[in-house]
Amino acid sequence: MGHTFSIRLANLVVQVATLHAATYELCQSYLCDKDCPFDISVSVRQRDIDHERTQDVQGAFDDPYYETLAVYRAIAEELPRFGRMLVHGSAVAIGNRSWLFMAPSGTGKSTHARWWRTAFANENPYVINDDKPIVRVGEDGVFVYGTPWDGKERLSTNACARLAAIGLLKQGEQDFAQRADTHSATPELMRHAYRPVSANAARSTIELVLKIAEEVPLFHLRVTDSIQAAHAARAALDDVRPQGQSDNCFLQGRDRET
Repeated sequence: MGHTFSIRLANLVVQVATLHAATYELCQSYLCDKDCPFDISVSVRQRDIDHERTQDVQGAFDDPYYETLAVYRAIAEELPRFGRMLVHGSAVAIGNRSWLFMAPSGTGKSTHARWWRTAFANENPYVINDDKPIVRVGEDGVFVYGTPWDGKERLSTNACARLAAIGLLKQGEQDFAQRADTHSATPELMRHAYRPVSANAARSTIELVLKIAEEVPLFHLRVTDSIQAAHAARAALDDVRPQGQSDNCFLQGRDRET
């Protein structure tokens, strides 16, 4: 028995048709009226599920789990035509401002984001998405959106916040932050973006990455596993803010900050 439902992701309505119930259960916080007009429609078949299993070296999970991955991949293929893209990173926010940490898996981006939540607990920080957020590039700026595909720790919020800065993260013996040269840092930024199969979508993704690099301050971060690293990183990332922009962004499920 199949399942058809609609979710709202990054302010887009996505109609989803699946074979199993796992994706519907995963997306509970993002469900919307299935009869409302949709921007994207995705339908998963068994071959899509089998493809996701081939991408997993261990292949140790069941079909419903791999179907959740197949759904997000299908959505990610469509996002660039709406000025949006899936990225691999951990996005933490305070109020309506967010910081996105990008690094290869296992490097410590989630750990660093956790230190931010500890260091700035009095400011009520929250995780927008700890693994695979969506980034939107528009005339009003660059924003990060939560999704239910949020990594092994299952940390995410159905929210949106303006992207204040991006930290390209590496582990280090000392805490160090340096403003990145846009031209040289763009390839690294591209490595953390989902690369669509479609040639048109791939070109659009490159254009989005270039716009992000132009509009959002990029930093090389070397961080220790410590609360001091969070303080040092924020001091550097907050040193340069996008000019001429307000911090207003609607947070689904939260009050608008003023």
